[in-house]
Amino acid sequence: MGAKIGNNLRASLGVIRGFLTHNGRQHGIFAGFEKTMPLFKWHTQMVQEPLPGPLQILATSADCPVEAISVRERPHLVGLQSDSYAAAPADVAAWLTKDERWLAGLNNGEIDPDDILTHVHRYQKTLRDDFARLFSNFLQYT
Repeated sequence: MGAKIGNNLRASLGVIRGFLTHNGRQHGIFAGFEKTMPLFKWHTQMVQEPLPGPLQILATSADCPVEAISVRERPHLVGLQSDSYAAAPADVAAWLTKDERWLAGLNNGEIDPDDILTHVHRYQKTLRDDFARLFSNFLQYT
């Protein structure tokens, strides 16, 4: 759709707080969601602003200004920056071990693997329930 991808302002890893924009609160993909929600993240790249005309921001966060997008007039076309579907504690623990070298080079050592795993355990049910709701909402468009 013409959006540019580049380095995020900082590495966006672990559970962060996402916020629905006005467009996000109006979009059916987020029906039944609160204005704020936990999101699981595992990346250093982002969709950069300004967005091309047909795209609108549905969710944002302090870590990444573009967390979710949609194409105006085509609500079934969405893009998500979060990986909440992948936030199973066992998987995250494996990533923390497997990606240890990569993690050590990010954010000048500000990444705390124990903190990430603690938050994944704390928000596991919410992340799972939110993803199931989002997926169910998405199926309404097909």
